[in-house]
Amino acid sequence: MTVQLSTPLANLIADGRNVRAAVGNFVRNIYSGTIPTGADSAINGTLLAQLTESSGTATYEVLPVWKVTIGGTVGGNVTINMGGAPMHATVTSVTDTGTTAGLVAAAINGTLIKNFGGFTASAVSSVVYITGPVGSGANLNALVCTSTVTSNITATVASSGLPDGNNGTTLGVAAANCCDYDQRAVAGVLTSSQTWSCTSAAASGTATWYRDVYSASDTGGVSTSYLRKQGTITSIGGGGDFELASTTITATTPVTATGATFTVPAN
Repeated sequence: MTVQLSTPLANLIADGRNVRAAVGNFVRNIYSGTIPTGADSAINGTLLAQLTESSGTATYEVLPVWKVTIGGTVGGNVTINMGGAPMHATVTSVTDTGTTAGLVAAAINGTLIKNFGGFTASAVSSVVYITGPVGSGANLNALVCTSTVTSNITATVASSGLPDGNNGTTLGVAAANCCDYDQRAVAGVLTSSQTWSCTSAAASGTATWYRDVYSASDTGGVSTSYLRKQGTITSIGGGGDFELASTTITATTPVTATGATFTVPAN
């Protein structure tokens, strides 16, 4: 079986994001039972174990979010800048501030400017929220967002342009103790030199499939919003997407795996 990706994760890769950054930094949950039909589907079976890097307590990545409020009256143009550079082609304000905010978000999401291809934006009423790229973690917390406007329209950036966790912004947080892959692929295969483990399995059973989760708020229900990937589990040499020394898991005992891989699809 080929590893299955959730819709958002597949879209990230299709949009040209760095594959290693897109698929890394997750917690691997091991289950019994039948693997769901896809990674957007709800989980089934019993959670047997949750693997992190060297059994550490995982901190999921939090992406930075900037907030820009569109105001004033219609008339003039709006451009959002990051680090002094424009993120998108200039937007002409139309109809009202809410409509203009939607146009700004769409311009950011559709930008052809390579440096900003990983950023995403959404509009809520007259407010534009701009989210940093997957994999950026805390690295962009010092990146200043500004706006350029003409005529009657305004674009006010919260918290002096920083994603500092105040005034509706979100401070980026780097992932810690999450399962990850090494920086370089070999022949299209990403390999992890980490030990993925837990000190005490949650339940007893036969491991048959896994799901990787990237957010503490992902509780496993049907969703097309969360980054996820999943695959089959077999014992070593059995040909599963993830191989364990033994698929028999016993509650309260350790589970350990090394040398895990992710193969980038090829012809």
